[in-house]
Amino acid sequence: MEDLRKNQDDMRKGLLNVMWEPSLWIWYARTMKEAADVLFSRSGANNSGRNVKGSKYSDLVIPATLLYGYAMENVIKALVIKRKPKKGPDYIDYKGHRGWSGHNLVCLLKSVGFELDGDEKCFLDTLSAYIIWAGKYPAPFKEEHLLIPDGHPDRNSCAAGDTLPEPVDKLKRTKFELLFKRILKECTDKNRA
Repeated sequence: MEDLRKNQDDMRKGLLNVMWEPSLWIWYARTMKEAADVLFSRSGANNSGRNVKGSKYSDLVIPATLLYGYAMENVIKALVIKRKPKKGPDYIDYKGHRGWSGHNLVCLLKSVGFELDGDEKCFLDTLSAYIIWAGKYPAPFKEEHLLIPDGHPDRNSCAAGDTLPEPVDKLKRTKFELLFKRILKECTDKNRA
């Protein structure tokens, strides 16, 4: 029995060490992005996003957006690990949370001093909404996730009573590609720590 506990402890320590390897987070980010690209191309999405007429796969743009969100979250967390190489359960982030398990992509990037413009912040807010609820559930579980904040570009594009942020379309996909590459470059740049 003692050997079993020692093996379990060794496995747990090994897994915790893997968590702090940015290259694994980057691999997951690229894999999620590739899967999102496949779904996005099958969806037939054009510049208007979902509900594209003529494509029987038009609803695939919603899970594609979720996967784009997961890809972005993973590349951002790789950058957080690279720039803040604190390890273990005692690590407290800048907002007082243990670790960095949140899904607010803007806050994660702010925590490492990554500069964003207003469009990028709004786009990341949309991806955060898809990660938290819009890509997985028909409605949010928390009221604060229900409302699209004033000033957000999707605020006026939603029909009355529609709280689902617009999924990725061709224009947003281009924004995604540019921001993803910029963050990835920061992660892989040997001169940045």
